[in-house]
Formats: sequence, C-alpha cells, structure tokens
Amino acid sequence: MDQAGQRPLTEVARLAPIERPRSLALRFAYWLSRRRFGRVISPLKVIYARKAGLVPLTAYIDWMREKNLAVDPAVRMLVTTRVSQLNGCTFCHDLNLARVVQEQIGYGRFLGLDRWPESEAFNERERAALALADEVTRDHDLSESVFELCRQHFSDEEIVELIWLVAVENYFNMQARSLRIGSDGLFRYAADAHGP
Repeated sequence: MDQAGQRPLTEVARLAPIERPRSLALRFAYWLSRRRFGRVISPLKVIYARKAGLVPLTAYIDWMREKNLAVDPAVRMLVTTRVSQLNGCTFCHDLNLARVVQEQIGYGRFLGLDRWPESEAFNERERAALALADEVTRDHDLSESVFELCRQHFSDEEIVELIWLVAVENYFNMQARSLRIGSDGLFRYAADAHGP
C-alpha cells in the first residue's frame, strides 16, 4: 500500500502510456528523461504525451525549484518529499527520493521522514519547514504558531518559496494520483547508480 494506505504500490495507470510520441519536442523530452533517470518517466508517457503544451510549464517549474530559489536544496527536497509522502503519491515520492540521491543530499533521513517530529535527524530550520509542509498540505492553511516558527528561521522570500513548493508538489501529486501513475523505481535506480 502507499503511504496513505489507500492504493497498492504497483498499479496500472488509468491511461495507457504512449511509448513513441509523434512530436519532436516530446521525443527530446523522452531522451532527456532517459538521460537523467535511466528511463522515460511515466508522467511523460501518460500526461505530457497527450498534452505537450504542459511540458514547458513543467520545465519552468523544475528550473525554478532546482536553480532559482533562495531556500537551500536539502530543505527544498525535504518539503517536496514530505508533501508527496503525505499525499500518498508513490510516483512523486519515488522521484523526489531519486533527486535526493542524484543531488547527493544524503537520503537516509529522508527514508524516516514520516517520523520527523520525533527524529533527531532534523535541525530546527528543517523542522520549521516540515511543520509548514504538513500544515499547508493537510489544512490548506498556515497557523500563526507555525508561521512565527518559520519567521525565526526563514526570510519572507523563503517563506513564500516554501509555500510555493508545497503548492507545486500538490499540483504534481494530484495529476499522478488521479491518473494512478505509480512508482517508476527511480529511487532504486539512482541508489544503484550513485551508491549510498
């Protein structure tokens, strides 16, 4: 079962994957996916092969997440991985763990993310970001206490970025969950390729 206990980890997507797209741009996107992840990721074959106009939007979001935020990479990855875990999105959780390995952030503590409130593996800054991720994902709101906790550790710009990261991850999770896109085994592939 997934993290939310709702669906089996291996399931068939509601729409058949498109293995050979017609568009040159999509073929290039498939090639990039193979290069980065060792395979064409399922959302490309299920979602973007049917609506290629979403590829530039997704590429822009990825660029923003990876290259254009003040929040450090480890905190970004903690937030997106936690949100995907809370939402029970097996594809996105797998993808986020693979990115953690690729960026050499150290994935051990990410595997225990569901126990972050009790774990000593996270510093106060990371705990504030995880509290924000939990609240915004579960409640679609942010309490004054968590907001003030975040203000102790993050600039106003970084707080906006954290909330944006939660919103964007929820967007991707909704697409994958609604279409029943499960794990592609990206974490295992990345761990094998990059080592512990």
